[in-house]
Amino acid sequence: MEILLKLIEPTLKITLLLVAVSWWFFHSRSRAKKLERDLEIAVSDIAFLLQVEHEYGEECRFYEGSSLKNQVRSRVKSRGYTWSGKFTKGRIQLCKKENVKDNKFDVIEKLLK
Repeated sequence: MEILLKLIEPTLKITLLLVAVSWWFFHSRSRAKKLERDLEIAVSDIAFLLQVEHEYGEECRFYEGSSLKNQVRSRVKSRGYTWSGKFTKGRIQLCKKENVKDNKFDVIEKLLK
């Protein structure tokens, strides 16, 4: 009986280690995929908000003669908010044009440069 336990114990330890490593690997991959989906949603939301800003600027231009975009951005900056410029309309379009599904991390690096 003692010999059998000595044979089973290392096998059980190795099995538990493999299960733990497998769980960690698949959990980290699913977390990375969730972050990728969240990034796609955030970029889409930013594109939407930039389009809203553009349409509102056009509306102001029609009624006021100018878009007032820079004045509004200055007021927002004075309240403590900053615009990094890393997710501009052009960079978002670049992200959509490239095949994002192949290697999203390369696209993220290009956007953040």
